[in-house]
Amino acid sequence: MKDVVDIKVKPGSKAKVKKLYKISYQLNLLTSMSSEDGQLMSAIAESDELAIFNCDVVRDCIDYKWQKFGRLVHVRGLIFHTIYIIVLSLYIKVEYLHITVTQKVPNKSLLGGIAVCLIYPLLYDGTQMAK
Repeated sequence: MKDVVDIKVKPGSKAKVKKLYKISYQLNLLTSMSSEDGQLMSAIAESDELAIFNCDVVRDCIDYKWQKFGRLVHVRGLIFHTIYIIVLSLYIKVEYLHITVTQKVPNKSLLGGIAVCLIYPLLYDGTQMAK
């Protein structure tokens, strides 16, 4: 499809050639636009039209939801899991790689750190499972 169309004028007239510019646009119809039918994000998620994600409004909506709600939850989870891996590695190093006969009591501070790091994923996954 041509974006520019030349309009022809009668031969011998003093009029210049005019150009018409075509504007092409895409209209995506959302499957649900009223609150009675459900939420907008669930309607987008259940839609079979993948072209709907090319729409700037849908992308902005998803980006806003990520920035406002999702990002903080996942960054917090990343921090807790990273601390958990570090504390567990330290615990393994102290308890199993530096074996001494005199030390029989496990390192309680490292065990407490492991427990704290495991509480957050337990609470988060438990609330997600309850929903």
